Amino acid sequence: MVVRVTTMVLRIAALLALILGILFWVNLLGGGLVMVHMLLGLIVTLAVWILGGVMLANKNIGLGLGAIVLGLIVLILGMTQRTLLIGSMHWLIQVIHLLLGLGAIGIGEAIAARYKRESAQAVQSVRS
Repeated sequence: MVVRVTTMVLRIAALLALILGILFWVNLLGGGLVMVHMLLGLIVTLAVWILGGVMLANKNIGLGLGAIVLGLIVLILGMTQRTLLIGSMHWLIQVIHLLLGLGAIGIGEAIAARYKRESAQAVQSVRS
């Protein structure tokens, strides 16, 4: 149940953060909603950390640690990106931030799929 709810929270927060981020990038929104975007990014990071913790608890160390480290990188870059490569090269930081955010969504989805598959296998082995 935790994985299902956390995955849905991840999907909704990530979609809204992505929409806001793109609107900022193409200058359709002023900076007034940046804090909302940052809050959504924090929610995405927390969701990825929760899913990573579930993987660690299920003895999947690689995927669990990967999710936690990726979440930390996304959080750090998101909080500091305004100060990195200011000027004509700032688009590079924006692209990296976008790719890391998409990676966070991807690892969250991978964890949810793995958890669902492993849960189904556990139920199947109990029935056999």
